[in-house]
Amino acid sequence: MTDIVPQDIRAAADQMETAVTAVDANIPTGVGDVASAMPSSASAGAASALADTWRTAYTTWVTASTQHVAALRQHADDWVETDHAQAARMERLARGGM
Repeated sequence: MTDIVPQDIRAAADQMETAVTAVDANIPTGVGDVASAMPSSASAGAASALADTWRTAYTTWVTASTQHVAALRQHADDWVETDHAQAARMERLARGGM
């Protein structure tokens, strides 16, 4: 049987949040500068398209990962709440109650 440790889930969320912050602060935008350096060239159009693609991909990852961090934290909270509810139930049953 696997042990579920809410503190470990929260630690994973914290590590993921650190990664999200780093990626969000470093979304590559410089490749788009090629377009202004070489106007009217095929490379300019390709660089602009690549910049847009990267920006979209990174932003999408940041959004999804931010949601994942929130879900991890919620799952840890839910796990603790369930543990407490089950412990209280077992205590009531041990005393002969329902």
